[in-house]
Amino acid sequence: MNIDFNINLLIWAIIGALFSILFSNIIPFYLSRRRYKKRTDILGVWKSSYQGIDEKPGTWVTEDLEIDTFAGKLSFKNTLSSKNYNYNGSGNLLHDVNIIGEWNSVRPGATAKGTFMLTLCAQGDCMYGYWTGTDSFGARRYARWVLARNKKDLNKVKKYLDEMRKSKLS
Repeated sequence: MNIDFNINLLIWAIIGALFSILFSNIIPFYLSRRRYKKRTDILGVWKSSYQGIDEKPGTWVTEDLEIDTFAGKLSFKNTLSSKNYNYNGSGNLLHDVNIIGEWNSVRPGATAKGTFMLTLCAQGDCMYGYWTGTDSFGARRYARWVLARNKKDLNKVKKYLDEMRKSKLS
């Protein structure tokens, strides 16, 4: 009888652990994936341009950026970088218009990583915001970042971001 009790206890412990995994990991991933898959205004390939922090002042790095879903978050992967940077990122959508997340270089041996915050434009055709990271000397820096559905709109989004930086009080 003692062996049967121990086996039953073990079985219930395993069932409890499986339910714990299911409810703490799988279900939230499923629900957020389902939530993000409906956001076709965010998902897909974007044209991206951001200020480099290791380049000459005023230099903007251009690339393509694919936004998809993975493990319950929005996932980011760049390609065709004008400065040969390669990174992945992930983030969460807050308040239906802000994406806040982190990125890291995928170049072998690289330690570059940081955070970002992007805001979706009212018409859903662009995003603008900032990214942070360390420069080649290890100093923490931040810079502007813009995304548009097509390359010709990137300059327009840069102007939006400049306007957002100005005070409306004067």
